[in-house]
Amino acid sequence: RFLGKYLSQYVSVLVEEGEGKVDIIRQGFDYVKWKRTQERNKMNTTFTLPSKEEIVSHLVSFIEDRVREWCVQADIKRLCEENHKQLLQMKMFLNKRKDQKLKQKYGELTHILTQCIYLVPISALSRAVQEEVIHWIFSNEDRVWRYRGG
Repeated sequence: RFLGKYLSQYVSVLVEEGEGKVDIIRQGFDYVKWKRTQERNKMNTTFTLPSKEEIVSHLVSFIEDRVREWCVQADIKRLCEENHKQLLQMKMFLNKRKDQKLKQKYGELTHILTQCIYLVPISALSRAVQEEVIHWIFSNEDRVWRYRGG
């Protein structure tokens, strides 16, 4: 019933960290309830129900295939202009992949990113922008270390 929440968490971890944590789906999927429902809805089943591990494996495979498709079809230049967060998530995902198409996409992405990045000394920014940047760094550092146990 609430599997969507766990699938969403899995996708978030997959794109943010580059690797999915299968335990998220495994723990969120109530196999016993699902099996009861399947047996109740199909009185004379002629096939055996798949195991929990088979279902989880199919879900993970399906999700990763869809994310791969998204990466291959994505317009990196447009993402760089419109949604930088998604672009960086894609970079994390692609960095962990061995597939040749995805490696090629990763190369394209890093090339475009190097063209989009401009380094400026912080002193060249206005005082308000400096404070905003420092606040952003502080907030994200806290978030990163919280998940790393530090």
